[in-house]
Amino acid sequence: MKSPLKIGMTPEHDCPYLSAHQARELVVFMTNDAEYSYQEFIEQGFRRSGNDVYRPHCIRCQQCQSLKVDVQNFTPTRSQKRVLKRNQDLSFKWAEESSIEQFALYKRYLSCRHNDGGMLQHSFSDYRNFLQSFWQTTRFLEVYLDGKLVAVAVTDWLSFGLSAVYSFFAPEIAKRSPGHWLILNQIQQAKEHQKQWLYLGYQIDSCQKMNYKQHYYPHQRFIYGQWQASI
Repeated sequence: MKSPLKIGMTPEHDCPYLSAHQARELVVFMTNDAEYSYQEFIEQGFRRSGNDVYRPHCIRCQQCQSLKVDVQNFTPTRSQKRVLKRNQDLSFKWAEESSIEQFALYKRYLSCRHNDGGMLQHSFSDYRNFLQSFWQTTRFLEVYLDGKLVAVAVTDWLSFGLSAVYSFFAPEIAKRSPGHWLILNQIQQAKEHQKQWLYLGYQIDSCQKMNYKQHYYPHQRFIYGQWQASI
């Protein structure tokens, strides 16, 4: 018998993406025998964080739009082709578990890119609880340069697609555009595994650090309760 859903709402809090905005999230507490699968939730604009799934439910703002890339029809732009060419010397493999080596790279990334947030204080246990769950299949795309781990893309594997959970990389390879390369690699991996979508999370047009997702075509956005194709 399937377990009934447990749903909650967070209190309003400062939005981490848009200054002077208040945010709140609708949260679903998932279990192994939940009535609905994560694939069903992600198709309704939800995202996973640890063991729970959430969706923005802000009172005065609707700017967060879940975005998914149609990987079977994706064609890289000229700039994306340059990123691929620039990183031809990278190798990668899929890892099934988190590791201390990943965690060390994660801490280096945070200290350079996000040193003003609470995530920098994460322990290895916090790292695992943030990126993995007991009910969802998650894999780690580990990227190597000359045998050294230089980037990781945490990826959920779903029935119809892959979901990009979180990515991080060594600060010294920043000029290679590793974030874009990781997305391009995830698109290719989804395509090779006969998936239809790569879910990239929330696109926010007015937030510079959250509007890069729109550059991967074709894609769809979840707007007012339905997926709408990019123009």
